[in-house]
Amino acid sequence: MFNIFALLIINLLFNDRTYFRENLMAIKERKEREKQEMRERILEVAKQMFLKDGYDKTSIRNIADKIEYSPGTIYQYFEDKDEIFFIIHQQGFDQLFAMMAQVNEIPNPLERLKTLGKVYMQFAIENPELYDLMFIMRAPMNNLLEKKKEWERGFASFDFLESIVKECIEQKMIRFTETKIA
Repeated sequence: MFNIFALLIINLLFNDRTYFRENLMAIKERKEREKQEMRERILEVAKQMFLKDGYDKTSIRNIADKIEYSPGTIYQYFEDKDEIFFIIHQQGFDQLFAMMAQVNEIPNPLERLKTLGKVYMQFAIENPELYDLMFIMRAPMNNLLEKKKEWERGFASFDFLESIVKECIEQKMIRFTETKIA
């Protein structure tokens, strides 16, 4: 029985390589999709726990318990709690920056600045939990200091605002002379 089974497998492998390759690719794609889904699940649960319990009371073990996996599973996806918080923070700034970029079409810098304020408020109203996590929740930003280059959207959001204020100052649309003070 075993020999017949082995012969069938060998025959299949050597005679129908296309079938074998397609199945192998499908398995690889499914595993990648499952890995991404688990990563997103961890981030979503962690975000809810950060908001509910605070940064200090949220631990990798708490997150693992909530998703019903071991802490080791989380460490396969993330280095530590700081990295999880950093990624959630970064996702929030990606979302905010995408909304802010829409005001770039407005030619008048003062109108652009006013609209940017409205966009910022709209973001806060539509995403109150994410806004709290990004701007209100106190958490160590060790990861931010280590990954300054990777936190482009956070810096880009501020730089975008600053460039509009600078343009308003240059065109004497506001009375300030320094962008940092305005």
